[in-house]
Amino acid sequence: QNWTTTTDFLTNLGVSDIAINPNNPDEIYIITGDRDGGDTYSYGLMKSIDGGNTFSLTGLSFNVTSGYKGNRVLIDPVNTNVIIVATSNGIYRSVDSGLSFTQTYSAINMTDIEFHTTNSSIIYGGSKGSTSIYKSIDNGINWSQSGSGLPSSNDVSRACVAVSLDNPQVVYAMFGGNDNGFYGVYK
Repeated sequence: QNWTTTTDFLTNLGVSDIAINPNNPDEIYIITGDRDGGDTYSYGLMKSIDGGNTFSLTGLSFNVTSGYKGNRVLIDPVNTNVIIVATSNGIYRSVDSGLSFTQTYSAINMTDIEFHTTNSSIIYGGSKGSTSIYKSIDNGINWSQSGSGLPSSNDVSRACVAVSLDNPQVVYAMFGGNDNGFYGVYK
C-alpha cells in the first residue's frame, strides 16, 4: 500500500534487475543501469544487508562512462554465496556473496540468464544481437552455444529464456525483432 524510496542518492537511478536471497530476505542485490531503454549505464552490482534500507557497492563495479549495461543477477538457491551477473560485457561470478567477482564469459552481451529449476549447475542464457541460446553446466564458469532449430535471421535482436518448473527439460526462448517488436517463441 505504501512505498518509500531508499535509492534516490545512488550514482544513477537505473536498475535492471533485483535478486533477493531466498534464505535471508534482508540480503538484496540490484544490478544498476538500464538494459532496456539504455539511458543510464551500469556502475555495478549493489548489495543491501538490511532489507533495502541502504545499499553498498560490491566487488563488481564499473565506471559509468564505460557504457556497460547491467542485465540480470541470480543467486544460486543451493549455495547463496554464489552470485552470477549478466552484463553487456559478459558474465561475472562471485563465490563470496559479492565481495569479489571473476569474469567467466566475455564474448557476448548476455541479456537474460535463468537457472534450471532442479539443478543450479545448469544455467541458460539469451543474448542481444545473436540468435543463439547459451548454456553452462558448471554453475556459470563455462558457457557454450546450445540448441538447434533457433532462428537464423538477421531480424532478431534479443533473446530471453525461461525454464518450466513442471518439466525442467523444457526451455523456452523468446526472441525480439530488430523492429522493436515480437519475433517468436521457441521451445
